[in-house]
Amino acid sequence: MKPRKYRLRIRLHRKIYDLLEMEALWQDSKIGTLANRILQEELAKLRQVGLDHCVCGDEDAASARRIEAERAPRELLHAAVV
Repeated sequence: MKPRKYRLRIRLHRKIYDLLEMEALWQDSKIGTLANRILQEELAKLRQVGLDHCVCGDEDAASARRIEAERAPRELLHAAVV
């Protein structure tokens, strides 16, 4: 079976939208295409690191993960999702 595609509407700050719009014009593509490409690149980075080594959520959760990271081996990579 072919994976089901979902359309997700994301609101961006006006300045970020303007930057995407200028970049899309420069690349001769659509804003949605550019945003999707950026999103896919970032998700690929997260997959490479692994969800167990990503910090997301509020400040308290991030602090708890930092404490855990200090106890973990230094070879582990951590990615912040904001």
